[in-house]
Parts: sequence; structure tokens; C-alpha cells
Amino acid sequence: MASLDDIVISTKTNQDDLSCSNDESSDEYSSSSDEESDNQDEPLVLGQGWAVYTDENSGHPYYYNNNTGISQWEPPNLGGRSAAAVQPLVHLLQQRVTKTQTRSFDASSSDEDSEDLSGDESEESNDDTSDGEVDDPDFISSQSDVESAVRFYVLSSLFHVIFIEAPLASLEGIFRGGFYTFVGMVSLFLATIKRQNDSSILRTKAIVHSGLQMLTAGFLLLIPGFLLFAYKDMIDAWKQGRLAKSAKVDDWAMGSIPSPLGQVDARQFMSITRGQGAYATNVRNLRSTL
Repeated sequence: MASLDDIVISTKTNQDDLSCSNDESSDEYSSSSDEESDNQDEPLVLGQGWAVYTDENSGHPYYYNNNTGISQWEPPNLGGRSAAAVQPLVHLLQQRVTKTQTRSFDASSSDEDSEDLSGDESEESNDDTSDGEVDDPDFISSQSDVESAVRFYVLSSLFHVIFIEAPLASLEGIFRGGFYTFVGMVSLFLATIKRQNDSSILRTKAIVHSGLQMLTAGFLLLIPGFLLFAYKDMIDAWKQGRLAKSAKVDDWAMGSIPSPLGQVDARQFMSITRGQGAYATNVRNLRSTL
């Protein structure tokens, strides 16, 4: 027959086992509840930058566009999708909020280890926020980021202009200018022999002059960096901070190429208008009129 001491020891052992099992189940319930709560706090993504969030004060859903920063109470128009098509998603979010509110429990009964872990995670999050570090390297969060992006664009464009676009424009100027000059000289010779009117001769002389200008510019473009004369406004806009201020890298106009026969419009060269010059305002305006 068991003694009184054995019964007491056995009873204490069972109580300790029961306490440990209750702690483990409480930890599992707490962790599962935290995971479910995190999932419920996630916004409902509608598309085109729109998402549905819940107002902490009123508990009502509102709509926020992550691309434009616009927030509103009314459902947005998602490219032909009516507001009624968004309502089922809003109803789902309201069910999430209701379910979260009904699953309230006493915060004081949470385990101390979970509080320490939550405190450590919040401190790490605050450290990351205070350091200004962003996980996405392409995210532009300040004016200095805009200036850095514009600087990279301009420098890469100048590299492309000097080492790629200028040689192509030079070949184009030599071949096209030579062809226009030859055709113009032949036409001028025939017009002189046939004694055509003065207007025809003037048009032919204009063709010859334009061909000689392009031919001369083609040879000048063999000089490294000579094409930068046409991109002078882009360089000035970068130095003056106009590009970074407006955050528009196309806020500049294509210039001319100097030559002994006069200024040559750089927009005559296809290799320029199809290259970095395609972003110039006067080039885009010229294309829109054609």
C-alpha cells in the first residue's frame, strides 16, 4: 500500500505536468492568433495601385492608392470596373475586422517571452526606420534620390551620345549629305541647261546647300564630343537643377550642330532623333505634327 509521502509526490508531479501542458497550449494559441491577426491586418489589393484599408478610429474601410497617394471613402473606378464590383472585397474586409474584434482576449495573460520577442522586433524595426534604410533600392524617397537618378540618366546619355550616337550620325551625315549634294548638283545643271524659271533654280540651290551642310556636319561629328553642341540645353538643364526640380528628364530641347556653312538642325539626323534626342521636347513635338 502506498504511503502518504508517495501520494503527495505523485500529486505534485501531475500538477507540474498539467501546468507545463497548459503553458505550451497557451503559447501555441498565442502564436497562431498572432499569425491570424497579421494576416487580417493585410490590406485588400484591388489593382491599379488601389487597396482597401480600415480606419482605426471609425472602423470603416477606406481606399488608398499607393502610386498617387490619394485616399478616399468612395470606391474607385478601376478602368471600367464599377463600384459595385469592389463591394464584395470591402465586405470581406469588414468580416475580417469583425472577426478580429470578437476574438479579444486578456493581454495580461500573454507569456513574457512573447513580449520580449515583440519588443526586440519593434526595436529592430525602429532602428531600420531611424537609419533611413529602405529594402527596395529603386525606391525614391527624397530630393537627393531624384538628383542622383537624374545625374545617372544624364551621364549615361552623354556616354551614349559620344561613343554610339555621334559615329552613327557622322556616317549618316556623310552619306546623306553627299547624296543630296550630288542630286542637287545634277538637278541644278539640268535646270540651267533647260533655262528653267528662277524658282526652280532656287529650290535646287537650297537642296545643294542643305546637302553640303549635312556633309560638312558629318565630318565634324568625327571629332569626339562635337555632338554635345546639340545637347547643350540638356546639359544646362542638368547643371541648373531644372531636371531634378521638375523630375522630368525630357524637359529640354534639341539644339543645332555648328558648321562653316551655318547651323545644322540636329533633328535632320535619324540616328539622333531615334537615339537620346528622342526625349527632347521639340523632337516629340515634331513627331506629333507629322
